[in-house]
Amino acid sequence: MRKLLLFAYAVLHYAIVSATNPVLCFTDLISGPSTGNSDNSQPGQIAGQDGAIVTLWGKRLGSAQGSSQVLVGGQSARVYSWGNAVSPADIYSNLGMQMVAFQLPGSLSNGTVAIVVIVNGVTSNTVSFTIRNGNIYYIKTTGNDNTGDGSWANPWASLDNISYTGGLDKINAGDIIYMCNGVSHTVLAGDRATIDLGNPGTITSPKAIIGYPGAIASIGNPAIEKSYALWVSGIGPTYNWVLSKLQLTALSDAASMYHNFRLVGNKITAPNGDGPTGAVSALGNHLYIIGNELTNIGFSGTSKLYHPIYMQSAEACSGTRLPTESDREIAWNNLHDNLSYDGINIYRECVSSAYMTNHRVHDNFISNQTGCGIRIGDYVVGENWIYNNVVVNAGLGPDPSGDQAMHVPVYIHAGWDDTTTLIHFYNNTIYGGGFTGGAAWSSSMIGFSNAHPYLLDFRNNIIVSTVAGIDYLNPSLSTPASGVEKNIWYGAGSVPGWDANPLGINPLFINSSANNFHLLTGSQAIDAAYPAAGTAANPLPLFDFDAVSRPQNAFTDIGAFEFEITGALPVIWGSIQAIRKNASTAWLNWAVSREQSALEYVVQVSINGISFIDARTVKATNQGSYTSVVSVTSDRRYYFRIVQKDFDG
Repeated sequence: MRKLLLFAYAVLHYAIVSATNPVLCFTDLISGPSTGNSDNSQPGQIAGQDGAIVTLWGKRLGSAQGSSQVLVGGQSARVYSWGNAVSPADIYSNLGMQMVAFQLPGSLSNGTVAIVVIVNGVTSNTVSFTIRNGNIYYIKTTGNDNTGDGSWANPWASLDNISYTGGLDKINAGDIIYMCNGVSHTVLAGDRATIDLGNPGTITSPKAIIGYPGAIASIGNPAIEKSYALWVSGIGPTYNWVLSKLQLTALSDAASMYHNFRLVGNKITAPNGDGPTGAVSALGNHLYIIGNELTNIGFSGTSKLYHPIYMQSAEACSGTRLPTESDREIAWNNLHDNLSYDGINIYRECVSSAYMTNHRVHDNFISNQTGCGIRIGDYVVGENWIYNNVVVNAGLGPDPSGDQAMHVPVYIHAGWDDTTTLIHFYNNTIYGGGFTGGAAWSSSMIGFSNAHPYLLDFRNNIIVSTVAGIDYLNPSLSTPASGVEKNIWYGAGSVPGWDANPLGINPLFINSSANNFHLLTGSQAIDAAYPAAGTAANPLPLFDFDAVSRPQNAFTDIGAFEFEITGALPVIWGSIQAIRKNASTAWLNWAVSREQSALEYVVQVSINGISFIDARTVKATNQGSYTSVVSVTSDRRYYFRIVQKDFDG
């Protein structure tokens, strides 16, 4: 049987997005041991010889490893898995993230090392990692809490149980527990929770619970108040923890955080959530909510006091003010389809509560949110930065049962009476949303309240109203006195007079209906950001939502995405193959990544390699790999090509 000959032809057009360099964004662990891992399940792996399994997330890493590699301290690392970041947290669909799980080489000495990846011969940026002492343990469905020692061959069965024999009762600061596939904690075993975390780690040697590569491991139950409890007798809330790559579910508190917590790469749900808290409830210093998927949180009628992410501070309603809490990062999260209010809510009340400062809220994708998408509220003081976020259809409503709520995609009412507060809100894309069925004061595209003094730096944002009756700013809300400049306003009438240099134009997105907010050629958002160069007073982001460096041309662009002037294709092609399956059928398989601009793929066929006709059309779904079946006959040579069609034609 004759082989099919395949030739792939590039369509002559220019790309909207064409960055190809791999970029590392974050890791779950930032420190760990380089030896002592008893896992010997991988080819060539010797139990105890190498160290912790670390997962990194980034852009343009590739949907499969191929010839790519990870270097730690210049040494090649064993790779467990490499691909699109779809599980347990899907941060690939809306953010394009990919993930790599690898093992620290045993020859690394304690100290700081650099992690890089090499993809198609191109080296990424570096991420710093600290090699330190610590032990590595495993929880498996086949384990035993009484006779196991936590090793790969003789694991424990649980993190915690009512007999206090689980792994959390046996580990020390710096130790890591990996939960293997199928392990779950769904019954009450702690303080209104399925487990108690127990004693804290230290700042330099935190404790960690991490999902093993490829595992589905879960903590929590939608009928139990908390997935895990923080309280430790004689200590108070526990601190210095890492929780990563888990499925976390609860009635209300699916993930609680205190000082020096890293919550990375988890899928977080709370379908029955209600009350004055959040699915993620956080207070303290050094808090990192990074790369999580938050979905199915709350129900129709949920209290307006319940939120997907509730970043707060220690509360006191009398006496001396509690110490200020600082250093919080909320980044690269995918919040979607939640019926609870205020997707990211940073807020506190009560007269002596701790102030909150130094928040970095960036590169989050927030869509289909009942209440506000981002809310920066009272007791947020000092300097704070909100940039490169994409907020789509937030503030949708309805109002909670028997109450009224804000339905504003972005609402800022920061500060307090005796403090200096500066809110930098820049280079975000805010599209659609709002609710016309609530109170007159409750809905608009953005909202400000000047009840307490704060300085505002609101620049280079794109705000598009898509619902009739949803204004840019509701007349019932405060008008900012200053600090607003060079934003694009489209879809809701005249540009605001309080913007010092507004643009009332169509930003020209590639395809907003497909959540593709990259800029088309000719958009007046290109090279239009203010100022021409970033300053401390008026910063500009160094990268855009795609981790593409800014600026790409003379000046930075307005909005969350930077336009690149290149001639490369707007899709990275990985492989393409034709296979004859039988006498009458051929299969075309192709793999691609970074499909921001792709509309569809047209499979074309020819018998002479010159004249081609369309055989099949396959819609681009951002899934990374495609197959198409084409009819052939047995006695001919066939030529195939795939024409990639983009939203801009």
